[in-house]
Amino acid sequence: MVLDDDCDDTLIIQETIKEISTKYRVSCLQKGQLVIQTLDNLSDSKLPSLLILDYNLPVVTGFELLTEI
Repeated sequence: MVLDDDCDDTLIIQETIKEISTKYRVSCLQKGQLVIQTLDNLSDSKLPSLLILDYNLPVVTGFELLTEI
């Protein structure tokens, strides 16, 4: 799961992960609160293996989100 408010960065991350392997599904969100809601609604077996968080986000920063989860 990628949290970044810059669409270009998100696209680069998605393409890089797909280049490594096509078996990974990449979810991209632009707001920290959406990440919290999404994670809360997922079962343990569906939780992402990796979170890539933008540190400098408006409202909820990547660091604040990491502290909350």
